[in-house]
Amino acid sequence: MMVEFLVRSTLLSLCAAVGLFVFRVRTARIRHRVWTGVMVAMLALPVWNAWGPKAVLHVLTPGPAVAVSMTAADFGSAIVAAAPVRVEFWTAEKVLIAVWLIGMALL
Repeated sequence: MMVEFLVRSTLLSLCAAVGLFVFRVRTARIRHRVWTGVMVAMLALPVWNAWGPKAVLHVLTPGPAVAVSMTAADFGSAIVAAAPVRVEFWTAEKVLIAVWLIGMALL
């Protein structure tokens, strides 16, 4: 969910910046109003996500289910042969959340 907010707020900021550049807005009053609107929209993103309209996009279709049969002996040897589980603390999602939180703290 945090990644979704990050992407939406970034797109919102980019659209505002491109719009101000394309229309060559130089008036400080108008630029301030646009960026204030962008900040209000960013703060409203969680509310929009909770109660706004939803669009479901199915990107991949689920594949057929695969049945696997094992005997008790196979299961025991699989446990013995398994490598130790390595748990990574910093995943890509956690890094993006940390970057977003640092950016929000700086703002």
